[in-house]
Amino acid sequence: MLSSSNFLPGRGSDLRELNQALSDLFGVPVQTRELRRGIAAIAEASSLAEAPEEPEVGVHIAVRGQFTGRLLLLMRPNDARRIGRLLGEGDAPSEEVLDACREVGMIIAGHYLSAVEQFAGEMGMPTPPASAVDMMAAIVESVVANAGERAVASLFSIEVADPSDPILLKLLVLRDSPLTN
Repeated sequence: MLSSSNFLPGRGSDLRELNQALSDLFGVPVQTRELRRGIAAIAEASSLAEAPEEPEVGVHIAVRGQFTGRLLLLMRPNDARRIGRLLGEGDAPSEEVLDACREVGMIIAGHYLSAVEQFAGEMGMPTPPASAVDMMAAIVESVVANAGERAVASLFSIEVADPSDPILLKLLVLRDSPLTN
């Protein structure tokens, strides 16, 4: 069993409120699943980038407080545009689509941090989201490096049941390395 200093919620019941909030936001069913738990983030960073050279949209949210860490929401550029359309942006310019993706990232962060508080008793406050469009490996490795050498992570898939074709998002949650005295 993980100690609370390594705990990251991930069971289906842990994420029920997140799924409901995203379903309400998009107007279609959303299902979040934990793919991997207890990842040694630095050691396994390269395996977290499925298509390292492919372009990806990343939304990064740092978390401060009793729980310190980072949440990284990843999606293909086409899926980011589809998220924008679901949120009423139509074929908006790219900055408006990135705004929509950052909004989704903050909703995810808020609900995930609520689960951390509920199940581990640790509060965390998200920082404003930052977004990037770059190679997947560059985004993942940058965020993982900032989490520290002993950071632990969980990887999630978030499937948005868009009627034309499901939208697949990835969420990497990192608990920063503990501070050493």
